[in-house]
Amino acid sequence: MADCLDPMYRYVKTRVPADAADDLVQEIFVSAAGNAARYDSNVGTVWMWLVGIAKRRIADYYRGLGGDPLLKTAVRKFSLDSTAVRESIASGEALPDEICESGEFRTIVRAALSSLEPGYQDCLNHRYYDGLSMTDVARKLDLSPSAANSLLYRARIRLREAVEQLIGTVPEFQED
Repeated sequence: MADCLDPMYRYVKTRVPADAADDLVQEIFVSAAGNAARYDSNVGTVWMWLVGIAKRRIADYYRGLGGDPLLKTAVRKFSLDSTAVRESIASGEALPDEICESGEFRTIVRAALSSLEPGYQDCLNHRYYDGLSMTDVARKLDLSPSAANSLLYRARIRLREAVEQLIGTVPEFQED
């Protein structure tokens, strides 16, 4: 299991904010150690078992963000202040660099990405975070090149819908 630590950290770091990655990786390995008796080598590899635990922990993390002031602030900013952003997303146009590079927008995209099905997440992460060619993405996901392209197309649509849903939802704030 020790040889899975670095890959797991990279896996988690692509799915949550950097400041949460260390704690989540620790929770994943503590959970794995506590449930080691449940691991069945006939079902899959240790890595796939750990990824299953990681997916559940990441989902728990984002479910707990309902009270996260960072996500609420980001959603509020893009929900209230940016009709242009919503119109740009809806039209499929590229967003301006200053928006894409903002910390708030990255927070929204991470939350949206984590809400996607694992296959979509993996495809988007391999293509854009890891910078793999579509041929390499197909190989990594054990798909034909045309199936990988279709998956990427659907993943982009789902990600856009998830971002739109987050931006379209204005959380309630209590003014101090």
